[in-house]
Order: sequence, then C-alpha cells, then structure tokens
Amino acid sequence: MWIVLALILLLMIYGFWEDRNHQRNLDSIPVRIHVNGSRGKSSVTRLIGAGLRAGGKRVLTRTTGSKPRIIVENGEESPVIRPGRANIIEQLKIVRRAVSRRVEVVVLEWMGIQPHLQYVSEHQMVRSTVGVITNVRPDHLDEMGPTLEELADSLCNTIPGGGVLFTTEKEHLQTIQRWADLNFLHCKWMNIQGVNEAFISHYLCRRNREEPRTTSNLQHLLTRLQSGCL
Repeated sequence: MWIVLALILLLMIYGFWEDRNHQRNLDSIPVRIHVNGSRGKSSVTRLIGAGLRAGGKRVLTRTTGSKPRIIVENGEESPVIRPGRANIIEQLKIVRRAVSRRVEVVVLEWMGIQPHLQYVSEHQMVRSTVGVITNVRPDHLDEMGPTLEELADSLCNTIPGGGVLFTTEKEHLQTIQRWADLNFLHCKWMNIQGVNEAFISHYLCRRNREEPRTTSNLQHLLTRLQSGCL
C-alpha cells in the first residue's frame, strides 16, 4: 500500500515539474501561432512560417497530416518521426526543439480531432499568442459534428486565451466571435477575395519544394483557396 502511494506521489511531483518546465519553455518563445480549421491548415502553416522567415524572424514550423514535417529557421525540412500513431504529446517535444534552436516564433498546425484533445492541445500545450481558424467545412462531422455549427464550436477549442485570432470563415463568423469574446481576445476576419495570382506565385510553393506553380495552374489554385478546398 505504501509503495503504491509513494509511486502516486512521485508521479504527481513529476507531472508538476514537467508542467512548470514546459511553461518556462513556452515563455521563452515570444510568439506562438496555432493553426486550426477544416481545410488548408498545412498550406497556411507553411505560408505563415515562410512569410515570417522572409521578414527576418527565426521561425520553427510544424505541419501534420499524412506527411508531417518540421521546417527550421533556415527553411530546411525534415520529417516528423513517430514510433506509432500521432499523439498530441508531440507538441511538447516540438516546443523543446524550438527552445533548443532559440527561435522567436513557432507556427504549429493543430493536432487531434476530438474536441477535448483540441482544448488540451491549445490550453495546456501550446498556449498560443496568435490563433488561426482557416475555415469551417463539413469534414470530420462524426467526431466534431453532426452540424456545421457544432463543428465550428469544436474548432474554437483552440482559440487562445487573450491575444488575437485570425480567420477567413464568414458563414460561422458569429460563432467564432462569440468564443473570441469569451476568451478575451480580438478576432480579425480576413477577406481573401483580394488574394491575387502574383501573391500565390511568390509565396506558395509545392510541398516537395519545387519551383512555384506555373501561371496556368495559379487560377485553379486561387479558386480552391477562396472556396476553402485547400
């Protein structure tokens, strides 16, 4: 009995130490950007990271999806090695890596489909200073639905406490704004109808780091971006 109690106490002490250490790591990264949404998360994560690097910031970017990647401050990419299935604990490792590289900004694509995992990922692991919700589309309705309104509520689990939130979602903007008000942050709606082909040609490259897409493909890409298909 005493052995069991001792083990529980040790686990509690370790958990407290781990949380304090992680909080110190987060505090050493001035800007933490958490990207969520139904579609376009990887593309937007890459685009934000590339733009900040071009502006002279030391940035570490992590995308998820079928081919998760880490992009470090000089633009070099490497795959995220996972011993098994994806786990939101990965966020802690990415933060430690960012701290070891002394970056100024981390841009992290959201992990976890279930609403409670989204909440834990944001409010306990990332604690972002800038939130992003790309859009609300009928994806993963079994886990986050069954309605689009409920899906929008689920995506709002990654809204940071304080700071600022950017979104291109228009139809469910009121839902996002309501959650933003509850979390005491400023919500900015971004109108992407003004995004032109030159902008995409300059900043958005293929994931395998080929040259920017040809002009003949840009209109199709722009249409998909504006309709939330990316």
